Amino acid sequence: MKYLILIFTLSYLFASTSFQFQEGQTGTLSLPDGKKINITRVLVKADSRARGLSGVPKDKFQKDEGALFIFDKTDIKRFWMPDTYFNLDIIYLDKNLKIISIDRNVPHHIGRSGKIPTASAVMCRHVLEIKAKTDLSARIKVGMKLQWTPQPLLQKAPKTRLVQ
Repeated sequence: MKYLILIFTLSYLFASTSFQFQEGQTGTLSLPDGKKINITRVLVKADSRARGLSGVPKDKFQKDEGALFIFDKTDIKRFWMPDTYFNLDIIYLDKNLKIISIDRNVPHHIGRSGKIPTASAVMCRHVLEIKAKTDLSARIKVGMKLQWTPQPLLQKAPKTRLVQ
């Protein structure tokens, strides 16, 4: 019986994957078929998550690019589209990066006045945004588990003094 409890405990710990994300980090999310989403924005801080892709010109965000919004806990997330220049697919993920819901082709809205489009309110841990109506977006389906591969953060080398 003790061994059974130990096996269940270890299984739970290994199944509860935790990822380390840092603001400004880049990396890739791989789909099960091997297709990759280049994550050029990892948004961890509240102010950067609130800004999201607002103000990003259409030609400065590629068809294979994504923004990954990282949250500390699972709860209801609701996204809106102020000052955006292209339609988005908003992909809701659980803590293990499994896709649990997708809002497709959420309309962009230039500026911050008027009726700003909002996406569905969804219980999730993280959110991924990609350009809507692309070959990449057509591949993404609810139930897929994505694989995160981080790129190392480049740190500034400390200033050193030459000693003679």
